[in-house]
Order: sequence, then C-alpha cells, then structure tokens
Amino acid sequence: MKSKYFKHIFSSFSSLVIATVCMTANFPAYSALKDGYEDEYESQGKTYQSLNILEDQYDLIEPENNRFPVISPSSKYDKSYPPLFTGTYGEVEEYFREQGMTDGLPIVPPTKLKAEKFIGYSSYGYDDVVATINGRKVKTYQVTANAIMAGCSPEHLPICIAFTEALSDSKYLDSLKSGKLTPMMYVNGPVAHQIGIDDTQGMTTEEANIAIGRFMELALINLAGIQRTNAFGNIQPLVFSENDESCINIGWKPHHVEKGYQLNDNVITATSFSMWGNNVTPATDLPEEIMKVLAWDITEKNINALGSASAEDNADTHRLIFITEPVASALATKYKSKESLENALVENARRPLYMRAYAYYYANTDGSLNKSFDDIYNELKYTSSEDAKYTASPSWLNGITYADIETVATMIKGNTDIIVTGDNSRNKVQVMPGGISVTKKVKISDNWEKLVTSVNYPEIDNYNLSEQDNTITPPANIPAVLTDGTYRILDPVSGSANLTREGRLYYDSENMTLYYYAYGASGKKSVVLDSNKDSTFISYLTNSGYNSSFTVKNGKFTDITIRFSSNEKKLRNNTIALTDKSLSGINLTLHANNTPNSNVAGGIAKDGATIELSSTITSYTVNLDGDIIMGDTTDKNFIKLNGTKITVNTSAGAGATTIIGAKNSDGTFRTMTFINGGDGTYTITYNTANTLSITDSVFYLKGSFNNQASTEVFNKTDNNDIINDVS
Repeated sequence: MKSKYFKHIFSSFSSLVIATVCMTANFPAYSALKDGYEDEYESQGKTYQSLNILEDQYDLIEPENNRFPVISPSSKYDKSYPPLFTGTYGEVEEYFREQGMTDGLPIVPPTKLKAEKFIGYSSYGYDDVVATINGRKVKTYQVTANAIMAGCSPEHLPICIAFTEALSDSKYLDSLKSGKLTPMMYVNGPVAHQIGIDDTQGMTTEEANIAIGRFMELALINLAGIQRTNAFGNIQPLVFSENDESCINIGWKPHHVEKGYQLNDNVITATSFSMWGNNVTPATDLPEEIMKVLAWDITEKNINALGSASAEDNADTHRLIFITEPVASALATKYKSKESLENALVENARRPLYMRAYAYYYANTDGSLNKSFDDIYNELKYTSSEDAKYTASPSWLNGITYADIETVATMIKGNTDIIVTGDNSRNKVQVMPGGISVTKKVKISDNWEKLVTSVNYPEIDNYNLSEQDNTITPPANIPAVLTDGTYRILDPVSGSANLTREGRLYYDSENMTLYYYAYGASGKKSVVLDSNKDSTFISYLTNSGYNSSFTVKNGKFTDITIRFSSNEKKLRNNTIALTDKSLSGINLTLHANNTPNSNVAGGIAKDGATIELSSTITSYTVNLDGDIIMGDTTDKNFIKLNGTKITVNTSAGAGATTIIGAKNSDGTFRTMTFINGGDGTYTITYNTANTLSITDSVFYLKGSFNNQASTEVFNKTDNNDIINDVS
C-alpha cells in the first residue's frame, strides 16, 4: 500500500481506540450516537453535526440492535426518511439485492447519518438535485447512498457527484446502454493527488480508485437505470488520475487544460473503453519511431469486432492512449503538444484497403456476402469516410508490400484523448478504443480543507502546480570572465579533450562549473556559476546545443549560432523554446558544419540532424559552408532565400516542404529541408543528398533518352543514373 495512506490508516486506528474507550465509559457522545440510529432518529432532531463526536469515530460503532435504517440509492424512489428499509446488515444486503440495486457484491449500509457526514465534503445540500438522468431527477443523498454502498470514503463524494453530472449527457449515457463499453474516469487537478487517486504502478487497483470505480457501476444501475449486458460479461469501471506535473515538465498540457480549464481546477473526464489488450513497450527513444509503433497499434485496435464497422463510420472510433512519463518525454522532443502527436497519428495510422475490405467482407455479419469481394472493395474505395488513397506503405509493412499502396484512414482528428499516467519508471503505452468523453468540474465544500486535513491528508496547496515558461530568454548576466569574442559550446563529457583553442567552453552541471578558454587567453580556466544569478546564461548553454556558439560584446550577447548535431544519439536539437523574444537584438545563424576543421573537432553535422523552431522565428541566416541555392518546394510562399538570409512564412499550410542546399565537389549536396508542422513549429533537417528534390529518389532527365520526354522521371539507383546531356 502506498505510504500516503499510512496517515489515514493511523487516523482510523486511533479512532477505533477512542471509540472503544467511549463505549467502555458509556460517554454521553456514544449514547447520543446510538440514539441517532433509532427509528425515531428524525423525531429526536439528531444530526451528525449535533452528535459532537470525533471525526470518523461513529464509523466504527454498530447501531443499536444491529438494525440499519437505510436511505434510497435509486433515482426511482425519492425516499430518505422514514428510511427506505430498516434491518440487520444481512437483511439490508438481501433487500438491495432483491430490488436489483447492487452489483452482487457486499455493500456498506447507506444510513442517513453516514450520508450527512459524506455530504459535508460536497458543495450540495442533502436534497439538492444533482442531475437529471434518463428523465429522472437525481438528488445528492441518492448519489451519496451509492458512494457509501461502494465503500467510498467521504472525500470521494465530490468525484462521484461529478461523474453523476456527466451521466446527464445523453450522448455519453447512450454510449453505455448497449453494454459494449466499460465506463472509465480520469481525474485532473490537485484534489486527485491530495486524496490519493493514483496514477502510478497498478493505478487502477489502488484503494480510492477501486472504490470510486465501483460507485460508477452502482450509479449506472441505480441513478441511470441501466444494466450493462454483454456476451462475455463486463469488468468493473476504471478510475485513475493523470500525472499533471509530468505533462507540465515535458511541455504538454494536462487533459483538463486542453479542454479549457485552469491548471489547478479539479476536473473529471468520464469516458469508456472496449478492451484493455496488450500494451506497447517502445524499445527506442526516437520520437517518430515511437509514434509509428503507436500508429501500428491503433490500426490493430478498433472499437467494433473485426471488420464490423460500417463504411460510414469505420474511422470514427474514439480512443484513449495512456503514455508513461519516459515515453511521453521522448515523444515531446518532436511533438510539442498532444495535438501535434495526434496529427501525426492521424496521418500515419492507415490500414491497407485490401486488409480493410477483407475484414469487412469475411468478418461482417451485415450481409456483405451478398456482394462480391470486388464490389465491397470498390464500395469502400469510393466511400468518402474511408478516405481511401494511394500513400506510402505503412512502415510496419515495408518488405511485404509495395512502396505505394491504397490505404484507408483509421482515425479522425478530435477523437483521441492522450493521457500521461502510469508507472514513471517504465516505458509503456496503452491504446484502447472507446467512447466519447465528457468533462465536469469537481465541486468541493467550502469546509474541504478542514475536513480532509482532520484525517491527516496534506493541504491541497501542496499539490497546486504553476505553468512553466520554457522560453529561453537572453542572459541578463554573462560571467565577467568571458571577454569579447565568440565562444563554442562543447559537450561536457568530451569537452576537456577538445578544449585546445581560444573561445571554447563547456559547462559541468553536476558541480555548476564553467570551464573555458577566454577569447584571446592562453590557458584553460574555470569558474563556479551562481544558479540564480547565472540562470539565464546556463539556460542558453544547455538549450542551444553542444557545438553551438555565441558572441559576446561588452558583456552582452550579440550573435548566436545553433549547429546541427554532430552526435548521432542527439540528432535533434531541442531549440523549440527559442522565440522572437529570445532573439530580440540578437542575430541567429543555423549552421551545418562541413569543413575538415569541424570534423577534427567532432563538430561536423550528421545526416538526419534536426532543429525545431518556434513559428515566431521568421528570419535568420543559414550557413552550409558554401553558396546556397534553392531546391524543390511544395509551397513557393513558405521559404524565401536571399543570399544566406532565410525568411519563413509560417502561415503556409501544415506539411509545406522546401529544400535548399550547397553543392559538394562530387556533385552531391548538403541540404536543409524545411517542413511546416502546422502547430506553431517547423523543423529543419540536415542531410547529404544527391539532389535538391524533396523526394530524393525522383530525378528529372535533362534532354531526351529513348524517346522519353525531357521531364520523365525514373528511380535513382546510383549517381550514374543522372544524365546531364544526351545528344
């Protein structure tokens, strides 16, 4: 059991001791408590507040004669007191079972006294109408009765009420009526973490998660009036929280912030799923490859039985994707938001049309065999919702199919919730097809803090988060030891070995020491930096990337050069945090080294190295160690080249692509390929290529050959395929 529950357990144990003492001494508080359970409870005017007993004490004392006066958990019966039924524990269980008000498991008798205590944690009154579900008005005490029956603690009630409010959404409720989907709920905000709604290892099996999950099942039975039915039965609803802090740390928005709530709002999302299935364990930290593995898994998991989705709604599947922090962190180096990851998945999660047609034809009981296979194939091909078209073969099918094949969509934008949760020491991803999502704000009592801290929960302020501004700002202070000149930033691991020339430095973050050759100086020196005073300078060193450089004049930055990575393990430079504000008054150059001196110093750019920039950076210099020329572009307005000056128009459409390059002595090119992400970022990738075409394998003949037109294309096999002149 998690350590955060120990205090709560200790509190309950202390209450047991106190209760035992009260019973032995026959204190007035105990007598009043017994009277409170009598059938004449209401006529005596007793309430939980008037009993003046210790928090949690009454939970441990049986009513007189072991007879429980229970209130109604069903929205069909608005009956609180006189009670719905009075009897022993066994009689209460039998009564609820006979009335169809349980899930078949043991229950906690929902007495009015206990309900009043629970309701103190909410913002509702005892008889307030919480929601209207299936035409029935549901009152607070009825919600509370189900929470008590499920084994919830009082602090869980606001979460239970929020789920009840979600059930009033007719589309969400309708999605649950068939019994094909299992309800699920995830919780965001400080309250979730304060009261222990878990998001770590085994999150769905923790104490609070299980109790609230069972409440959801009882709420469907008693508040919504539906019984879930399925050919192979149902599993209990699942509850957990999102790791909001992890989202903030990697630059993603928690789910509730994506939906328009404030970071420290308490919000539940009610949704559902159709299967748990196998999870995915990425064996790489390359974000694009993780995305493609996810896309593959998505094509394997649809909400309907294999092939049974109609031609109108095959791709219209809602999904939940759970990602542990290590995997999310790797993905975030390329996909700067959950939305940009979803965009990439929509583009890549495509299924071959033949596979789709095969499943639809042989695994669909909707009369498809009345037609021929070819009829079905063409029907799907020309159904607009299938989005059938020729695309590159999905990566996971390379080697067993053609380069270009007909594929269909398996995703629609806006149907996928991406949640960062689970054991943060493991690299796991879970894709689950499911139903629609509904968000509701959790409303807690004005007396919340007093109540929860009285049972040893930490104060909620301990769980409030702050937005993080990851923008790199120009250094306010530069260490005085750095004289005027240009300084190259080296990798701390190998920096000392290469620290042989003026203007080179590296920063050892473990001991906060800057090692350097001051410009014009003859020997290596060091200085310990101040984490507060030098924080912006340290940010520049760590975010600009090794082998980049900056120029100092009169104690200020005047120029910064970001170099494409020379480290094969770090081909992507995380420069997204640079914005126009970061570069105010500072000249920016993007440089892909190709000179022998750079190679000796370990700084030559590696093929595939990528730099990602904010769309607010629209003008800078590029350096490819040679004269730069323009190559192919899909949008002539995307990138403008004037000498070495680049101007970017980020209003160009998502996916707009332009290539520039400088020629090598052997006829190949050093290239920079610009691709607009459409999400406020664009990427620039360095490569050595044989052409300035966007698609490297396509060439255009110069002249004629075997009577082919001068613009005829063919597939390149080596440099001899390039024919400059044929007479």
